[in-house]
Amino acid sequence: MHFLLIGNPENRRMSAFVAEIEASKAHSFAVIAYKDLLDNTVDLEAHIHPNTIVKIESPGENSAVRQGLIEYGAALSHTTNLAFLADFGRIAYQDEWYQGFCRFLSDLKTRLLPFDVHLMNGIDSILTLFDKVATKAILTKNDIPTPLALENVRDYEALRSQMQARRINSVFIKPAHGSSASGVVAFRTDGKRVQAISPVELVKEKETLALYNSLKVRTYTDEATVTALINSVLKGKTSIEQWIPKAAFNGLTYDFRMVVIAGKARHIVARTSKSPITNLHLGNSRGDLSAIMAHIGISKFEAIKNVAEQTAACFPDCLYMGVDVLISANLKQIMVLEVNAFGDLLPNLTDAGENIYQAQIKASVQNGYNRGI
Repeated sequence: MHFLLIGNPENRRMSAFVAEIEASKAHSFAVIAYKDLLDNTVDLEAHIHPNTIVKIESPGENSAVRQGLIEYGAALSHTTNLAFLADFGRIAYQDEWYQGFCRFLSDLKTRLLPFDVHLMNGIDSILTLFDKVATKAILTKNDIPTPLALENVRDYEALRSQMQARRINSVFIKPAHGSSASGVVAFRTDGKRVQAISPVELVKEKETLALYNSLKVRTYTDEATVTALINSVLKGKTSIEQWIPKAAFNGLTYDFRMVVIAGKARHIVARTSKSPITNLHLGNSRGDLSAIMAHIGISKFEAIKNVAEQTAACFPDCLYMGVDVLISANLKQIMVLEVNAFGDLLPNLTDAGENIYQAQIKASVQNGYNRGI
């Protein structure tokens, strides 16, 4: 088989996948950079061979690609103020980024249609999975358990009002098109006091408030600051869900990242944290999976895997995905938190003797993925 990889060549995702193709000594490959496609400086069609398998990788961790996608989207939405485009780490233009990503992948889909290629993950599903609101709608339609959603919330006042009406004292607020916990806020109140936990650094600029991604998870308790933070996040499309307390083990809360490949939950990590936000890049750590399995019981762990597999079945044109699943503090509720089209970056993890990329290569060849572009 011939593999065509579309991504950022300098990214460790790409280099790790390429290393496994080379190690197999059974397949050829070509790499095309997002930047070259955005700049129209590469002949895509020249890299397509018979029986080509296409893996579309994450466009993240490349500022030039981010800017290019935002500019794509801004042109579609007639956004003219891109003053913060080059401001590294600033949380801005997420909706424009998504519109640009949609345009980019739609154009790519059109160019691939005439060829006999197989996509590891279908383009339509990738775009859906980058919209948390659209993803939740599909999960709900398919009876996948997820936290209760709050809808049509435009500002902090409306959030507090809806929480009170529903008798909810804590929620997670997430930018609909964000990733890696960018712009995520865990908010709770006892009716008088408020608390917002977030990996967002707030910087006051004259009469405005700038939000920056940070590796430090901060806790804000001043209501004026919390109000400004939440109102800033709510300016874009957001997903708001009830905050379900996660189970804890050895003093740390945890959830699971399950990489489902060809319908099976294969590579699994327990993500442990002192905060409600468990993303590993924020200084959190992988927990002792065997000990946690013993803690919750094998039957519950199998039930969690089953939910992840049912979630993946909602996107039949995807060979793989990362599914984030929690079990509640009382060990009674299992819920899907997020589904990640590019949620397969878990180095040094094996299942049945295969790392994630080895398993993907084998499954893509055996299953003949596309099922349609």
